[in-house]
Amino acid sequence: MYCSRCGAALSSKSPLCPKCHAMMSSEQLQQRKEINGANNAYMERLDAINKRNEGYREKKITNTNNAAYYVFLAICLIIITLIVAFVIVRR
Repeated sequence: MYCSRCGAALSSKSPLCPKCHAMMSSEQLQQRKEINGANNAYMERLDAINKRNEGYREKKITNTNNAAYYVFLAICLIIITLIVAFVIVRR
C-alpha cells in the first residue's frame, strides 16, 4: 500500500506515512482491516478515530451562525456612525 499524498510505501504496522506523516485515508484503513482480519482491535480503534475526526470536520464547517455575525456588523456600523456624527457636531 502507498501513501495517497506523497506516494511512499506504507508500513504494515503504522497508519502514518513515514515521509509526510499523513494518516491513511478511510479507504486504506478499510483495506488494511480486510487484510489483517476483522478481529484486530488496533485497526478498529484507528477506524473509530478516523470516523470521529471526519464528523468533527463536518460539524466544524457547517456550524456557523450567520445571524450573529450580521448583528455584530450592524452594531459596529451604528457605533462608527455615531462617533462620526459626534465628531462633526463638535466642530
